[in-house]
Amino acid sequence: MTDSTMLAIQQQRFGDVEVLEPVQLPIPEPGLSEILIRVHASGLNPTDWKNRAGAAFVRDLPLVLGWDVSGVVEAVGLGVTLYKPGDEVFGMLPYPHGVGAHAQYVVGPTRAFVPKPEAGPRTRRSAAPGRTDGLAESGRYGAPSIGPTGADSCGRRWGGAPGGPDC
Repeated sequence: MTDSTMLAIQQQRFGDVEVLEPVQLPIPEPGLSEILIRVHASGLNPTDWKNRAGAAFVRDLPLVLGWDVSGVVEAVGLGVTLYKPGDEVFGMLPYPHGVGAHAQYVVGPTRAFVPKPEAGPRTRRSAAPGRTDGLAESGRYGAPSIGPTGADSCGRRWGGAPGGPDC
């Protein structure tokens, strides 16, 4: 990788959707048994909304939300033999403290990911680990190119009211 920063949606305080801001952060480095994922899609779940508001498990700020993720392995940490750069994977970061999928890159333990299925869009793969009412795909919901109040094609807003599985 040539650039050492990434775009992420971060919050400095708890509150409504207005606390979410696009920021530049350093790209994380994978550690022992970890993989660095270039995020293609990440899930938006009720737990994201609750944690954004400060009513759930995550208390450390600043914070980049997101647990469900689909993407491509960019780099591997020491000891990783299951995946290599270029492999497409999806999974759920360890809950509740393995957070950070609402960014261009995220690091997670190898055990949290599986190879992508051959069929189906990446957005559906990001929803597979758990119940997801809305999906954040690159270019939507601030990951990476739209602000935190951008609406998707179903009219949902990042951190807003849930929509149905197919709108």
